[in-house]
Amino acid sequence: MKTCAKCHESKPESEYYKDKYAPDGMTYSCKPCSRPADLMRKQVRYAEAKMRGICTICYARPAEDGLNSCGECRVLRHKFESEYGRRRRNEAKAAGLCVEMGCDRNTDGGTTLCALHLAQANARTRKHKLSKAKERKREGLCVVCGQSRGQNGTGVHCYRHRIESIMRCAVRYALESKGQYKRGYTWESLVEFTLDDFLAHVEYWRKTQGISSDEMIEMHHINPVAGSEWQNPGDDEWRKLWALENLMPLRIIDHKEAHRGQ
Repeated sequence: MKTCAKCHESKPESEYYKDKYAPDGMTYSCKPCSRPADLMRKQVRYAEAKMRGICTICYARPAEDGLNSCGECRVLRHKFESEYGRRRRNEAKAAGLCVEMGCDRNTDGGTTLCALHLAQANARTRKHKLSKAKERKREGLCVVCGQSRGQNGTGVHCYRHRIESIMRCAVRYALESKGQYKRGYTWESLVEFTLDDFLAHVEYWRKTQGISSDEMIEMHHINPVAGSEWQNPGDDEWRKLWALENLMPLRIIDHKEAHRGQ
């Protein structure tokens, strides 16, 4: 036991830093009392090194242009952080804990993150996608694929993703009319055709009805949703409702008139 020179409390030797110049090999003050002074010294030393243009890690070699550290220290620090982070993540993953630094909560489901960090990661992903979509919209590109909208593109989508959006919304609205949801499934997994098949079907009806590629369309059921008897996606009534021969693209005005007459 040793008495701290600042707080005057008796603490075990593990609560003191090592000091080879001290008679007992330990600092005069305990760790909690020494930390504010150590932090102040580090901040002053960091500011002096930054002002002099030298590396803020080794305080010896000159810093590179636009940076606060030299190349050698930056490589060593990156290597240390990578190895330490990789080792810690593997240990946390083996123990079933969150792999984020400083987190000891259990993972959520089959992921490697806890519920809090998983929600934060999803929020960052959504924010990144939203910012990318806004940038593509300003540049006149499709907000989904980033390609040119072309002459057949409408709104913020290219022609292909505009048609895909129409079909995706139609399937969602049909499910919501019965109080059901896609629950993570894609619309292609709920019907018996792909987007390429649907595009060919739309082109056939465009030529048949004389609808130009620049006109906005909506999907119309020859056997309407209101009169269908399906209960769950995948049953016979559902397959009949979403068969290609039961789907017909109409102009938005014609689509509203058709629904008004039902």
